[in-house]
Parts: sequence; structure tokens; C-alpha cells
Amino acid sequence: MNIQEHPIAADVDSLDDDIQDLLIRRAVVTERRCDTAELRPAAQARSLRRLLTRHSGPMAPRAIVQIWAELTACAAPDVTLHTVNSEQAAAYRDLARVTFGSRIPLVVHGTPMAALHACADNPRDFGLVPLPEGEETALSWWTQLAVAGQPGTRVVAMLPFVINDGGPAYPPGYWLASLEQEETADDTTLMLLELNAELSRTKLVNLLKKSGFDAEILAASRRTASEAASFLLLGNRGFVGKADARLADFPRLAGDAVARLTLVGGYANPMDAKWAA
Repeated sequence: MNIQEHPIAADVDSLDDDIQDLLIRRAVVTERRCDTAELRPAAQARSLRRLLTRHSGPMAPRAIVQIWAELTACAAPDVTLHTVNSEQAAAYRDLARVTFGSRIPLVVHGTPMAALHACADNPRDFGLVPLPEGEETALSWWTQLAVAGQPGTRVVAMLPFVINDGGPAYPPGYWLASLEQEETADDTTLMLLELNAELSRTKLVNLLKKSGFDAEILAASRRTASEAASFLLLGNRGFVGKADARLADFPRLAGDAVARLTLVGGYANPMDAKWAA
């Protein structure tokens, strides 16, 4: 019997045809929408959580993520991604392709600050930048993030969204966009704390807890090299809305050392594919 006439081979060919037909149908439906709805980070998180939770079999979760990325990219063919020419530029380029699909054009900038400003005014422009360093001796790019409810660029996702997905690990990065954070039931909210005077980290963490936040210090920055930290980037476990009363209450509780506490984005917490099923 010719191998192509074997019933198993015929079944595989039939399945391949069915899969391709469904992929074509999905791409056409997505393209007709002609918007970035499916490229919103919250929508991505909900879709990938659902798909990977129901996934089974030998196919690696990374393959599911990549197929899904190519399909959702059809919804926004004119999106541009701004990246940074860092030591890990090639790895971030691969991460971008896995997240946004292989067709998305990349514009490479010299610094995260340049990438941030490049995607500030266009909702179809995204940024992908390395996570901030813990302690920075100059004014950092993340001090320029837009406050929730105001025009400008915010952090909208932590990438890669799926970890332990059956392939080499990607370096983590922030997805930037002129979008508002949306709640997904498992989130981290980023807050920018501006200081008037030095405040010990122990006292600060205690004050945050007293205010009802569950936050940690992610990075520090200063206006000048001789100053103590002037800005702190905080990550709060859980979603915080822009009308949350704690944002106004905290500076009053902390006293003159604190100028203001604002929301500058956030993200759906990454999903561990190892434990998805």
C-alpha cells in the first residue's frame, strides 16, 4: 500500500485541511474587525489564560501562543513596535515576534526614553523595553510615564506573558502603550511615588501597608546624582483604579516627605504554562 493511501495518512491530511480552513476563517474574521481590540493586553491575558488552561497533549504551550499571536495580529496590520538597541536586542526582537506576530514592523531606538516618547501619541504604536534597573543614578525613563486618565504612554503588560512555555526563556520587558490598565482578576498595578525628602524603605513599606497597599519597590531614580532617591516605582499586587481613595490618602498619611502617589500603568500577572493544565 502506498504510504499516501494509508488510512492514518489520509486522516492526517484531512485534519490538516480542517485546521488550515479554520485558520483562514479566523484570520478573515479578525481582519474584518480592523481594530486593536485583540491586541489590548487585558484581552490577550484573558484569551491566553483560557486557551492554555484547556490545552493538553504534546504540543508545547509556546506553539499555541505563537499561533494565537499571528492570528490576532491580523486585527491591526498597521501597528508599529518601538524597541531598544540593548545587549539583548535579538532576544527582545524574538519576544516581540512571539507576542505581536511576525509581520509587525520594528523601529529600534537608542534608549527606553526614546521608545516611550515614540509611542506616546498613537494608540497603534507600542513599545517594548527592558525592565528598569533597581537603582539608577539619573532620571529614568519610567519617571516620564503618563498618569492614569491622562494622555501619554503607560506600562500595559509584563512580557513574556506566558513563562515555562516549552522553549528558551525570554528576557522580561514592559509593553508600553497609550492605553489604560484594565482589570483581569490577577494583576499588578504600577505606581509612581514622588518624594520631597529621603524616606527609609522600611518606613515606606510600613506606610504602604498601613494604607492598604500590598506594594514593593521595583526601582529608584533621582533628579541629580547627588540627591537621595527622588522617585520610586512601586508594584502593587492587585488592581488599583484611578479613583481609589488610597492614592490621595497615602501622601497625607506619609507627611511632608511624600509629594504624590500616582498610577502609571500595570499588567495582568504572567501565566506559568507549567501549571496551566
